[in-house]
Amino acid sequence: MLAVGTPLGAAEIALAAACGYAKIAVYKRPSVAIMATGDELVELDVVPESHQIRDSNGYALAALVAASGGKAKRLEIARDSKESLRKRIVDGRQSDLLLLSGGVSVGKYDLVEEVLSEFGAEFFFTRVKMQPGRPVVFGRMPKAASQRVSKSASKRVHEAKDEWTYFFGLPGNPVSTQVTFHCFVGPMLRAICGTSPAQWGPRFVQATLAEKVKGKDGLTRFLPGILRHDLERPEVRLVLSHGSGDLAANARANCYAVLPDGRDLRAGDVITVLLR
Repeated sequence: MLAVGTPLGAAEIALAAACGYAKIAVYKRPSVAIMATGDELVELDVVPESHQIRDSNGYALAALVAASGGKAKRLEIARDSKESLRKRIVDGRQSDLLLLSGGVSVGKYDLVEEVLSEFGAEFFFTRVKMQPGRPVVFGRMPKAASQRVSKSASKRVHEAKDEWTYFFGLPGNPVSTQVTFHCFVGPMLRAICGTSPAQWGPRFVQATLAEKVKGKDGLTRFLPGILRHDLERPEVRLVLSHGSGDLAANARANCYAVLPDGRDLRAGDVITVLLR
């Protein structure tokens, strides 16, 4: 029997068996706390009122974390107040990774960055040039309340990695949440799980575009698509979608077509496709 802490594929298991290993050393599955934010969110067993929606992001992220080798823990929904956000961050800061969904844009109730700063957060980036998913936050904060972020780069080199909780603040629209997970969170989890560096990054392939698409200046777009796996010529076709809140269109897709900044595309052009 193989004692494994992270999922192993058939190729790895066959190799271990061929070498006579009944037990093998594995990396510990990283703990990932998931926090959905927003006054409008309710749990699955609640009938939403006209101004409410059920929390789909928390469950989607838990499934994506599990598929990437992590151990997910859904926290209670955080409301659009500093007090509620503080309480949930305290609940999740002892995890290896904290995922926050919503509250990272520039609106009146987008308080995530401000509250994270109260915990001594160090931000590595706060925006990306992509659609959907522009407001993405990545950084780290001390696990212990008494710890302080070092201002010296030379001192940071010597800090133990287990003193820090890394976090991502993902946009709240459901498709945006999933796209940014595949682009940023998944690669980090694969690295923590001990996969080889060649497997860390997002999984991209090339395919022929089945239809013409008009470009949009300033942003690289990730649109739901259906990739047809032809042996000689893979082809991708966009799924009719009403934006980054269209969960039905996202469920019909099996990939995201990556459309470059400002360039009009024709049927037959070769583009990049993000697998999921």
